[in-house]
Amino acid sequence: MRKTPKQIRTGLINNTKTNSKRKKGVLAYALDITQDIGDNYWRENKLNEKERYQLSLNWAKNRKEYSRWWLSLIYNRDIANRLATPSEIKKTKNGQLKPNKEEERLDTQARALYQAEQLIAKELHRI
Repeated sequence: MRKTPKQIRTGLINNTKTNSKRKKGVLAYALDITQDIGDNYWRENKLNEKERYQLSLNWAKNRKEYSRWWLSLIYNRDIANRLATPSEIKKTKNGQLKPNKEEERLDTQARALYQAEQLIAKELHRI
């Protein structure tokens, strides 16, 4: 059975444990991604899994590109508020500093978007 984005969103909300700020942020990204896809478009066009993935990316090649093309949050402060704890936000001066030595906020967001895509894929395969 093919699930509509609405059914996927309901399943994500009911089946995802959000016991940390990051997990809540990843769930929010998953809900954003599925919200962007209209139920009718999804159903009428009978998309396969790869096409659904590309559609959820707004046809960007990958999550990093999706993040950098401003198809998701674009301000460091907003990304930090979605994914970081209050103490991490304070430590990085309201999200303006890098979250760690290796990553920018957009990289952190790209990783969270990948995790959101994994949540969606898991929900798609749940019966």
